[in-house]
Amino acid sequence: MLKEIISFIKRPQIGYESESLINQLKENAYILVFHLILGILCTFPSILIKVIFRIQQSSLAFFETQPSTLNIVLINLVFIPLVEELVFRLSLVYRLFHIALSLALTITALLFYLNIEFQFNALILIIPFCIIFVFIYVVLTRNKKLNLRFMHFWTNNFRSIFYFSFLTFGYMHLVNYKIGIFIFVFSPILILPQLFSGIIYGFVRIKYGFVWCVIQHVAYNFILSIPELIISK
Repeated sequence: MLKEIISFIKRPQIGYESESLINQLKENAYILVFHLILGILCTFPSILIKVIFRIQQSSLAFFETQPSTLNIVLINLVFIPLVEELVFRLSLVYRLFHIALSLALTITALLFYLNIEFQFNALILIIPFCIIFVFIYVVLTRNKKLNLRFMHFWTNNFRSIFYFSFLTFGYMHLVNYKIGIFIFVFSPILILPQLFSGIIYGFVRIKYGFVWCVIQHVAYNFILSIPELIISK
């Protein structure tokens, strides 16, 4: 399995044969253990940099008041992993629906970040999401030549698209820091765990499908959050 993941990192490609559910369960369990071990090891350089240079990490606020434990669990362990996979991994396999949904969610997520900064009603974001999704889907559906060109581009440049996907996934987590030159210099170390996770989720997405990708993400976040949940009680 490790050799297969390394081979995929060197040359990402689409086209894995389907396997039985039992094999998928076993292999995904192995991947999760491997992910946890190396993911935790990747956090040590990041923690070292934060301690030495006293870098404080912030988080985006989803609630105006102190949230309950249940709300924290739902946001961090269900909502965020699902949205991140829809944005960064769903469209790795080219489908009109995948492309339209991922792009619409990406733009909506950027507007949500502006919402946190400027405090306008988040429900308004549903409107641009629907408009963008319908527009992209209708345009690509009706324009067969454009859709065909887009599909060929996606297939022929999958390697670059995969690298771009996990890199943007990793660097997206820099929003947890006060952005500056110093942060950008040490960014590869600070987001090393997220970069590694992006590679793992991408591999799982391509080989086993989107559902397994989401399951891996939720399971990984849940296991890492167990100590925090116990302490909070």
